[in-house]
Amino acid sequence: MAMQGLTQNIVQLMKSERLFKSQGGPIILSQIESEYGLLSKALGAPGYFYMTWAAKMVVELGTGVPWVMCKEDDTPGPVAHVFSSKEGGCTTFLTNHNLEFGAKVVYNNKHYNLPPWLISIHPDCKKVAIQLAFFLMFISFRL
Repeated sequence: MAMQGLTQNIVQLMKSERLFKSQGGPIILSQIESEYGLLSKALGAPGYFYMTWAAKMVVELGTGVPWVMCKEDDTPGPVAHVFSSKEGGCTTFLTNHNLEFGAKVVYNNKHYNLPPWLISIHPDCKKVAIQLAFFLMFISFRL
């Protein structure tokens, strides 16, 4: 309940400032959980239940931007590396979590070379628009 309340407060704060791309702001995607995958697997069914609950909870917040989970192999539902809008649009997020080695990825019959620790964003699920190195950002605010 505490995690849900905190997440709802953060999203509401961002919405009230019109910061999501769907509102004309600069936030193009959101992340829930960070590197939960190993713990999820170790916990078994309860870990998967929590991950599924967290994904459903954030999607229902209606931010209008994709949600991702970092290092979660079987991310449920619309929380994933590929996002499709209600209007039929598609955005792809290809990631390489390896800190040392590049990765070769095939998606939609196209080959991509991803340098170490990189996210590649394709707003039309085809052409690379942005490639960014992963970084951690911490937001400080008062509730």
